[in-house]
Amino acid sequence: MDGIGWLKYLPIESLIESTIFSKADIWDLLSDGCVIDGDMPETFRRIEMFKRLPDYHLMRVDRMSMAVGIEARVPFLRRDYVEYMLGLAPDIVICDSDPKHILKDAYRDILPDNLLSTRKIPFLSPVRFWIENIFMEDIIRVFRDKNLIESLGMNSCTVSRIIDDYRGKYEDVSNVWGVYVFLKWFEIHNT
Repeated sequence: MDGIGWLKYLPIESLIESTIFSKADIWDLLSDGCVIDGDMPETFRRIEMFKRLPDYHLMRVDRMSMAVGIEARVPFLRRDYVEYMLGLAPDIVICDSDPKHILKDAYRDILPDNLLSTRKIPFLSPVRFWIENIFMEDIIRVFRDKNLIESLGMNSCTVSRIIDDYRGKYEDVSNVWGVYVFLKWFEIHNT
């Protein structure tokens, strides 16, 4: 709970000048109805199941698939499967070395070994290419728009430093892209 998912290497307090929400307020909003006293793994499992999954992941799958006329089915959300998994103790389900160990064990006789031992590789958008070849001029303009930045209660010096530090100094694009998309969204919807 120290920052925003895409905001790396930068404490949120240095970006946001002030906020009406404390970390405790944010935790209360996030975990409402999911807290199991003294059992953080179960609390996080419930937050994932009852908050993030329906409000974020499933909504995105539905919107993206329906936008192109595809009916999507999300694997492993059949009621009997979910009830079985929720009935297992968190220490059986949660394994730091291999988060998919239960699934791999269940299909070990069916799937080839090389598939079971291959690490998960995400699909990545070409964000760095977009930043450096398509959007850089607009990114610089938006990152230098002091009125826009300060109307959001953000620190304009920190925002400027994000783009200055990025240009040729490091590979990670998440701060630049995340802040740019947020500022651009606000600019479009509030002008």
